Amino acid sequence: MLFRSISQPDGNSAAYVQYALMRPEQIQLFIRMGQGTLIERIAVKIEDFIATSMPLPTPPEQKKIAECLSSLDGLIAAADRMLEALKAHKKGLMQQLFPQPGQTQPRLRFPEFRDKGEWVEKTISSLGEVITGSTPSTTRAEYYGGDRQFVSPADISELRFIRETKTTLTELGFQQTRPIKARSILFVCIGSTIGKVAQNLKDCATNQQINSVIAGTGTSADFLYYLLSECSERIAEIAGNQAVPIINKSLFSGFKVLCPKEDEQRRIADCLTALDTRIAAQAEKIDSLKQHKRGLMQQLFPAPEEE
Repeated sequence: MLFRSISQPDGNSAAYVQYALMRPEQIQLFIRMGQGTLIERIAVKIEDFIATSMPLPTPPEQKKIAECLSSLDGLIAAADRMLEALKAHKKGLMQQLFPQPGQTQPRLRFPEFRDKGEWVEKTISSLGEVITGSTPSTTRAEYYGGDRQFVSPADISELRFIRETKTTLTELGFQQTRPIKARSILFVCIGSTIGKVAQNLKDCATNQQINSVIAGTGTSADFLYYLLSECSERIAEIAGNQAVPIINKSLFSGFKVLCPKEDEQRRIADCLTALDTRIAAQAEKIDSLKQHKRGLMQQLFPAPEEE
């Protein structure tokens, strides 16, 4: 395997060169060569870039390596498209399963509930206990670094469940908070990510940017998650156009939603949970494919010390 500048064509495969330039080791080299910082845009002089050298096998071997990685990229792209299709299907299904503004019944209803009449208007606080989070003193080191989850908006993604948090609390720190029971609904009510929704798998605490709803008697916690997800944009509109968007506990608690009886709630939640399970499995598949690609590239290209 030769070690040549990328400015020397010699029949090189453009696809191979592209993959070689995508290696983390090569990117780190460009960072070291560049001017500026990671916060700013790093600029690499064109003469330094074209003088960059890398390991080059023969053109036929380059072609085989590029074809292998291109095939894997095709699988990843197809998996991404499937994930987006599942998300779009879920969004459309939720619009059918929940009444839209101005309606008192959903457009799509399971057969056993089609003669059950209109959904009933209720406030969020009537469906469960609303708790605003709080943050233990950050000057007390003994409060942090334990096994208790401490949820902030940064921990809430597109996925439904909170599985881990960037910050954790000790038992002593957890005692300084307002505990949230497992499978409650966490709703971001302050800041740029207002309207994000999640559900906790374990008992946890949250910071003050999150209002949590602990489902009460007669309310399915899983249904409540989907209900608040469906209403999240309308709830977020309460904040208006402020420099720091905020929905206080009183406004959040008094927001009105439409609900069916608990048996229909559970039927809707079961349907959407099954779809969420497929979405999560597809996301894991994509992560596995990407991890496989990273490992394969480490095998197909020499390590820096071998170069």
